[in-house]
Amino acid sequence: KNPVLHNRIEELIVRDKSCNGKEWKSLDLSLLSKLRKLTVGDECFNEVERVKLNGLSELESVVVGVNSFTFQSDTKTSFEMKDCKKVKEMIIGERSFNIFGEFSLENTPSLERIVMKEASFYWASCRFHGCGLTIN
Repeated sequence: KNPVLHNRIEELIVRDKSCNGKEWKSLDLSLLSKLRKLTVGDECFNEVERVKLNGLSELESVVVGVNSFTFQSDTKTSFEMKDCKKVKEMIIGERSFNIFGEFSLENTPSLERIVMKEASFYWASCRFHGCGLTIN
């Protein structure tokens, strides 16, 4: 059974080892227009194939713990963040999204910092367009 999320949520915290059922194939938070902060714990969403964080005009921070979003299949997997103009930081824990095929950031002009720990997005092709960060 999928929980319904209220569209006025400003901070979403997902506890460790949550949302790992087969019903979680896609995570699209685009309807949460007031979301400012997304925090995902360790070992969460391990059946998810696609993540979309699009048009979240208030989003400032995305933090994902270790071993989350570790779906293993031949299916095309992707992470997309688009038109999130206030997001400043993104921190991804070890081995999260490790076998996702695509990582895309588009029109995130306030993004200052991305931290990707060991083996996160290890196999992904990365696309950055209209981002405010400098890659060192």
